[in-house]
Amino acid sequence: MIREDMRFDTRTLKHRLRRKEITPEELEASLAELPDEAEELEETSVRFTSPYEDRHYPKAKE
Repeated sequence: MIREDMRFDTRTLKHRLRRKEITPEELEASLAELPDEAEELEETSVRFTSPYEDRHYPKAKE
């Protein structure tokens, strides 16, 4: 398990910036170090359906 720098935890980031515990420059440097995983992603197609309509509005018989 990798121990990350908790100063840049997204749950406390705005709070730490307001209290000046970290500077915007430190934040930018931390974000620049993160790996870009967008190149490894696989594009997929997703189709959402509404189960409510399927249950309450049956299709007409042909």
